[in-house]
Amino acid sequence: MAEKVVYLSPIRHLESYTMQIIKIALILKTDKLKHINENVRDKTKCPIYLRIYVDGKRTIKSTGHSIEKKHWDKDKELIKSTNRIASHINADLTTKKNELYKTLISDQVSGKVVSVGTIKKSMRPGDAANFFQYVEGWVPTVRNKRSEGTLKNYTKHLKKLEEFVGSKNLAINDITPDFLSRYENHLRETVGNNYTHGLIKTLRTFINAAKKEKLVAEYPFEAYEFPRYNSPAKDYLTAEQLKKWETLIPELKGSVLYNAATWFFFACYCGLRISDWYQFDRKHVEGDFIRLDATTKTKTPVVMPISKPLRRAIDLVLETELTDREQKINEKLKVIGEKLKIKKHITTHTGRHTFAVTICLGNKVTSETAARLMSITLETFVNNYSQVTDEKIKRETAEAWGNLT
Repeated sequence: MAEKVVYLSPIRHLESYTMQIIKIALILKTDKLKHINENVRDKTKCPIYLRIYVDGKRTIKSTGHSIEKKHWDKDKELIKSTNRIASHINADLTTKKNELYKTLISDQVSGKVVSVGTIKKSMRPGDAANFFQYVEGWVPTVRNKRSEGTLKNYTKHLKKLEEFVGSKNLAINDITPDFLSRYENHLRETVGNNYTHGLIKTLRTFINAAKKEKLVAEYPFEAYEFPRYNSPAKDYLTAEQLKKWETLIPELKGSVLYNAATWFFFACYCGLRISDWYQFDRKHVEGDFIRLDATTKTKTPVVMPISKPLRRAIDLVLETELTDREQKINEKLKVIGEKLKIKKHITTHTGRHTFAVTICLGNKVTSETAARLMSITLETFVNNYSQVTDEKIKRETAEAWGNLT
């Protein structure tokens, strides 16, 4: 479909009127594709824009739609008919293009100045970019900087936002403090408090990215009170439950549960997070210590003295290759917990909490030392791992008050 050219005849009662040439085309903006890994490039949706020329100068305006490059017909300026949603979107694209022509012609006829400058001024920064369209283009650019779990959450969290809006027709600057409050209230009624916190936090991540690209006219989070996150109680295994777990391991040998059982047992005595399980091997065992560069924000190497039970755990895991992903491991840990009649929510991270509470604090290791062993800051340890158990209270008060008469 050729670009439409409008020649307006001079209007007699406007002596100063100058005839203008206006062109509008539908284009697919693919400039971000060059920054994207080849494996995901073909599946990346690109935004569809209206490109507007007025007397040789140009600007763009979002249509609110996006499509994979392979589905775009550049010559016809439409989505190829082979795509199942082509008919619906093409109709909307044509309508948007015609309405823009009509508006610009009407403005000229009424004597208003029409130029690229006036068109830009009529749009706030975020109005030139659809929110969903922007995020779909931004996520592939950070794919190598985010974990697989985070990227999956981005997709799930965007879906929740789309359900609230009712469509993907949302400009960046439509997200105001009032919009955030309404979205928060909706989430509290449907998904609960802490998931609400996570969904709003992800939305803030997207808005912050758009802000860096100067697409946000007014930052909505400045006038919005962020929902409070209520940290749930963290489960951990007691010393008695750990003994039961170790006793069960030989019985599981040869079963699909053995791999998960041994690596979790290992984590309970060293506190390594699951990302470090995958890199652990014999080279990290040096005499009476485990030494490795942990995948932590502090970048502090782990230097872990090897206790007797940890030595037994190391012997087990060095003979057991870890191939399952975290979700699968968690499913197996749930089954093992049920076998042992341990009524706790057991995940790979429960091993890290068990190390902090039962192995460290339960054996009089100070919080400062425990934090160093876990390669985290003292503040992080206190806020996330330190728990005052009944056993700890009983032991410390007995020691402190034992001589009272």
